Amino acid sequence: MMEFEFRKPNCNDISEIANFKKEFQDNNSGMDGTGILFRSSPEEWLEYIDEMEKRDNPNSVPCLQFGLFEKESQRLLGFIQIRLELKGYLVKFGGHIGYCV
Repeated sequence: MMEFEFRKPNCNDISEIANFKKEFQDNNSGMDGTGILFRSSPEEWLEYIDEMEKRDNPNSVPCLQFGLFEKESQRLLGFIQIRLELKGYLVKFGGHIGYCV
């Protein structure tokens, strides 16, 4: 039986994040629930998600980002973004939870 874990992505996950991102780009698919990942490197994105946990920025909302990983292989299966506040687009359309699988 496969086991899974939700956890905050880290620098050990860079290749998995890159592979996950490439799959979405190759299929011309959006990556809702990942913030700026589609247009940034995995390294930049990891810095971004750290900042989003504490940022008080008028253009964004604080949020927590977690990945779903297959426990044994550490294969990345998806992301969930939990938004701690809502404003702008998120109030009407995005909501408190974004996801990408």
